[in-house]
Amino acid sequence: MQHFIVTLNKGELFQVQSENEVGSANLGQGDLTGSHVVANKPIAFYSGALSTRIPFGQCCWDHLYEQIPPVQTWGREYFTVPLKTRQQDRYRILAAENNTTVQITGLAPIQLNRGKFEEFVFFKMNQNGFSPINQF
Repeated sequence: MQHFIVTLNKGELFQVQSENEVGSANLGQGDLTGSHVVANKPIAFYSGALSTRIPFGQCCWDHLYEQIPPVQTWGREYFTVPLKTRQQDRYRILAAENNTTVQITGLAPIQLNRGKFEEFVFFKMNQNGFSPINQF
């Protein structure tokens, strides 16, 4: 894990790009999920990928971008709604705190530590720690 400090003035931006995944010739194909960002003033934080295949091995490279809200605004209980055009939907849950227990109806509880994530196909979940839910 690499730590660094960046000082920005109003209106400036800073971009971080991952290294290549093993075997990929495309720059930035790694996954930075779980990265920790701290700021002493309000900032907008975006995460994304220029080209991704979710789940891995699926056809076609798509763009994925999302603004990441501050941890204190994340929830603890979520209901998901399946997309009409799909047979299943994929979700990723990321833990903001150590010892986060994720409970998904019909599955055994899952323990996650800060910065760790799991991907699932499901419809309802609860957890004792804060986390965002992303639908793919």
